[in-house]
Amino acid sequence: MAGVVCYPTSWYVLNVTPDLPNVFEGSGGIQYLQIPITDHWSQDVAVYFPTAIQFIEEARTKGAAVLVHCLAGVSRSVTVTLAYLMHARSLCLNDAFSLVRSRKPDVSPNFHFMEQLHSFERQLKSTPTGRPGSAVGDAPQQPLLARTTRATKYSCACIEVECKCMQTDFLATTTGVSPDSGIEFDRWTPGDTETPK
Repeated sequence: MAGVVCYPTSWYVLNVTPDLPNVFEGSGGIQYLQIPITDHWSQDVAVYFPTAIQFIEEARTKGAAVLVHCLAGVSRSVTVTLAYLMHARSLCLNDAFSLVRSRKPDVSPNFHFMEQLHSFERQLKSTPTGRPGSAVGDAPQQPLLARTTRATKYSCACIEVECKCMQTDFLATTTGVSPDSGIEFDRWTPGDTETPK
């Protein structure tokens, strides 16, 4: 007996690079949003969080699949995904990071993006609803992250995570070089912790 494979009927692609083209934009069926984020210490990525969150929530409200991508898939796209999870699921940064890392072990947002995520977390905690501003609406609860494999192509898993916000066990830094700019920077890397099951 073959397993049930669930394919989304529409796709949303959030391109968080200034210069990678939206390759399939003209082919129909794919809604694109390009946000020009550079993987550089001077980039104010937090200014784009409301736009990115609204785009992702629009897609999820419509039952569409969402792909958030950058050049290497370890810093910019991860930062935006973390901000979305913190906002939409009321996760603290540590739990959002652990959840994403459980699906994609090589996540490594740059040091300054992590600082901005910490500020965003404080901002979320300081508002009564846990959601800053009024530009972003509430999306219906749907599975958190899609896990893609060659066998299933698309499946969903929803994980309930108990918040351990006081723990910052993922906060170890290493130095790296941005693949698109060649600029050296610090990156946050996972510590020796278990990922959520």
